[in-house]
Amino acid sequence: MDHSTSSFVARGGVTIFTQTWRPAGEARSRIVLLHGYGEHSGRYGHVAEALTAAGHVVAAMDLRGHGRSGGPRGLVRDFELMATDVDLFREELSRDADADLPQVLLGHSFGGATAIQHLLGDHDELAAVVLSAPYVRNAASVALPLKVLAPILGKLIPSLPTQAVPPDAVSRDPAVVAAYAEDPLVFHGAIPAATGAQLLGLENRLLPMVGAITEPVLILHGTEDQLAAVSGSRDIAARIGDHATIKTYDGLHHEVFNEPEQKDVLADVIAWLDAQLQ
Repeated sequence: MDHSTSSFVARGGVTIFTQTWRPAGEARSRIVLLHGYGEHSGRYGHVAEALTAAGHVVAAMDLRGHGRSGGPRGLVRDFELMATDVDLFREELSRDADADLPQVLLGHSFGGATAIQHLLGDHDELAAVVLSAPYVRNAASVALPLKVLAPILGKLIPSLPTQAVPPDAVSRDPAVVAAYAEDPLVFHGAIPAATGAQLLGLENRLLPMVGAITEPVLILHGTEDQLAAVSGSRDIAARIGDHATIKTYDGLHHEVFNEPEQKDVLADVIAWLDAQLQ
């Protein structure tokens, strides 16, 4: 497996860090990987290792405000701007040696929601899409007053801290939780009010439109996810219809690629991709 890093400049002059893993032999597809909120693409090295072993190039970006990319930490004022960064990333990739390969989009959690936003816009068609615990609905119920206040606070005091992501919600594996908690590239601060408002607005903004997605979609979700509601994934699958496949994993938490059963989950992804890329 060959590994390289690069960057590009996105809107607002923000530098976006990217990295690519390539298989030793001939490649079958290129997978564009989008990580979840607060984390970074470097946490997906083991995912890239499994996918490159199966013959796929993996190209990942650190979302703005995350990891090695520029921008205020964890602050998302405009969700559509995140999708615009994906547009630019794919444009950058369209000029390299892997441009003629079938293209796949893989997004986890907030990255999954960003992937959906990209799919709903004007984009070059993809061979397949994989969504891991896409965040379109909060797993815990949100009080109506908070839903009403969130957009107001997000505009008036965008950096106002709300609450942090609990590390033990990402996985049942204590080693994964410890590594997440100690990772200096993970944003451990409280979610800014503007970001919270964007997150809480995704259900009403994205779910009604996902039926317009035409690419084949695989959706993965743990049934004990404490961050992104599994019901949101079920709704996505139902609205997309026949070209959506959903796989739920009993007892798994939010990061299905970082659970003790991760090899089984990755094997499911690879088998599904094999079927799509025949």
